[in-house]
Amino acid sequence: MKKTLALLFLISAFSINAQSYIQMEVITLKSGQEDEYLKIEEFFSEVKKLAVKKGLQSGWAVFKNIPNDQNKIEGLTYPDYMVFNLYDSKEQMEQSVDINSLTNMAHKGKTKKKVIKKMLSSWSSPRQETRNYTYKRISNTDWGLGEFKKGLKMYGAPIQQLDENYVNYELEFFKKGHDKQIETKERGWWELNEIINSSDNALKEMTHILFEAPGPMWGKIESPEPTFTERMMSENGQKTRKMWPHFEMELQYFAFNN
Repeated sequence: MKKTLALLFLISAFSINAQSYIQMEVITLKSGQEDEYLKIEEFFSEVKKLAVKKGLQSGWAVFKNIPNDQNKIEGLTYPDYMVFNLYDSKEQMEQSVDINSLTNMAHKGKTKKKVIKKMLSSWSSPRQETRNYTYKRISNTDWGLGEFKKGLKMYGAPIQQLDENYVNYELEFFKKGHDKQIETKERGWWELNEIINSSDNALKEMTHILFEAPGPMWGKIESPEPTFTERMMSENGQKTRKMWPHFEMELQYFAFNN
């Protein structure tokens, strides 16, 4: 049953079309506040499950960022967690939601009213800084990782478009290679997104963001020597973008429609 539910989530949250929208929170915590933060996310996981069930959004996920000094971005605080709210459409994303009413409904009969009130008033207390981004899915591969579960590791890479042909290179050249790697199980996932809005403290140079995951055969299959055309396409394609170092993240919580 768990595998079936996870696959349902994958269909709605990952194999989404180009009309889908995602709101991403990039969170830096105050020192010593991780346990308190996780209690808050655990509390709101019930609210998000209800929101998904009611069709207010298509999915929700919380990832922990794995520290790595090599992928810090100058001028930005290093994030501890990343939260993703997924929507099937712009209209769904922009609809008005009474979060207080939804929270009380989700915790009715399970949580004391004073606890609910405290969580609603202090949910941001553990956070030092939150950078907000809204992005639109452009394209993705098929999902090749099986069950979606806690501990799943994925990688992200902020991108700055340098040339008008950037997206064409991603879709017409790089993605074709990713699709082949899905078939050989070298790759588990790849997606390309366009940033359409961000908060004042966000990385404003970022125009796109990639997310991907290796498959079970990653590094175990020898790649054939690229042809001259493939080398030229790769070299020219990389010139159309600036890519910041990849960051690694690990799934902690998620909600899906069961």
